[in-house]
Amino acid sequence: MCRIARWLLLAGLWLAIGCDAGGGPSPYHEGGAGASAGGGGAGGAAGSGGSSATGGSSAQGGGSGSGGMSAAGGAGGGAGSGGPGGNGGFAANGGASGTGGDSATGGVAGSDAGPDGPRADGAPSEGPGIDSGTAGGTDGGAGTGGGTGTGGGTGTGGGAGTCGLPTRAQAPSGVTPLRAIDGFVTKSGSDLTLCGERFSVVGTNLYYLQSYSVYESGNLRTVADGLDDAVRMSLPVIRMWAFYDGSSGSDTAFIQTAPGKYSESALVGLDTAIAEAKKRGIRVILALTNYWEGYGGLPQYAKWAGAANADAFYTNATMKGYFRDYATMLAKRTNTVTKIAYVDEPAILAWEIANELRCPSCPDSGPVTATIDELSKHLKSLFPKQLVADGGEGMDDDPSNWGTFSNSYPVSGFERTSFTDLVKLEALDMVSYHYYPVDWGMDKTTAASDGQAWIEGHQALAKAAGKVAYWGELGFERGATDAVRAPIYDGWLDVFYGTSNQGSMALFWQLVPQSRGADDGFGVIIGRDPLTVSAFEKHAEPRAPR
Repeated sequence: MCRIARWLLLAGLWLAIGCDAGGGPSPYHEGGAGASAGGGGAGGAAGSGGSSATGGSSAQGGGSGSGGMSAAGGAGGGAGSGGPGGNGGFAANGGASGTGGDSATGGVAGSDAGPDGPRADGAPSEGPGIDSGTAGGTDGGAGTGGGTGTGGGTGTGGGAGTCGLPTRAQAPSGVTPLRAIDGFVTKSGSDLTLCGERFSVVGTNLYYLQSYSVYESGNLRTVADGLDDAVRMSLPVIRMWAFYDGSSGSDTAFIQTAPGKYSESALVGLDTAIAEAKKRGIRVILALTNYWEGYGGLPQYAKWAGAANADAFYTNATMKGYFRDYATMLAKRTNTVTKIAYVDEPAILAWEIANELRCPSCPDSGPVTATIDELSKHLKSLFPKQLVADGGEGMDDDPSNWGTFSNSYPVSGFERTSFTDLVKLEALDMVSYHYYPVDWGMDKTTAASDGQAWIEGHQALAKAAGKVAYWGELGFERGATDAVRAPIYDGWLDVFYGTSNQGSMALFWQLVPQSRGADDGFGVIIGRDPLTVSAFEKHAEPRAPR
């Protein structure tokens, strides 16, 4: 979830597809909620300077525009370009803890993004860490803090994770545990299955777990709180970033510091995040890169390759080589915490090629489709036991396959992606779609009907092709109140899981633990948002494997 401002392209889109129902401009905007549909000016909800002064909690560009939530400078502040939904996001050049910051050496430096990278708040190190423990235990994937156990990845059933009698995973006190990880989630036509039964769940995004596993090494306050909150809400799947690229040595969480050069301590952070999820019975969807600059992604690839921008990826063999090499390295890796090879880890539900690939400068959707075809085959050869997905927003270039929307932007072909073509790719097991109707310039008053058409269109296309369509991100309106968004989410999920669609996974953006507090306007926080939490729990609790 993030947007890059292209005002000239915006003008072209407005001419091509007109206005939304409210008469505002097209949804391709800078600054998130403030700019779409004529709602605000450049820079988003907070306007120039954000909610506080230079050095404060907001930056030039406002709540979700260029500059975002981080401060422009400030003693120990997180100054950086990009807001929660804009270029760069929450974190900062130099990191939030820096001089005078709250946390560890160097803070959270670099271009951590809003929804695409962690807030650089340098949270204090508190809370439980990873137990190294013994290899046995009856909690499955974690054992007594360890890497194996009865039903676990290398316990009874071995590395492939054979299903056995359900055992209980770790859970916070007073919370019903999830089922411990044993078998792999597999694809059966357009459905997912686990241990011979249909797998249909609600999940969420906790994209920052790798980086925070590094920053909070030995004392995983935020990581533990986020995963424990997922268990509290009966969310057995999370989506997270399995990459972090950057040339600067100022951020200890950078995994790839130069092409083909990887930081072992940062990879241990990824190992730790997967292990912490696994011992709670939570499976992970791992994204391998990002179209946006949060966490480096394709913009960093372009810098390394001397290419113009992220769109070069689709024709640049060098940039594709970076991706292939990185995925191959992970396929050869054994988790240092669980002692299980990544390729044999049942807690890894799927690998996503990238977050929100698109190519506005391409002539059509062909280059994106061809690249996803090529890379999905590569991933399938590396990870045959796990599922492969694209990670996209589900936008299309064939309006005839869709119902009526209040703004036709997502099916106009503007982003040069084609969900209609992606479902035909052989090596893709799952096809992703996201949904941010207000950010896309759609009419708030038609959220129910627009959402229903969006869900039903994706489910129908995927089912006809024998693919699993999953809702990888969803959010209504940046800053919407608990009372406003809860019934909208409930209605969408009624459609998604209803008898006509029978969806497999809907992962909302984003669950935010109170210890993190990095709310980009879409955050769901237990204790603050009781109605929204209840709406998700209504659909999650009866579906969670136990």
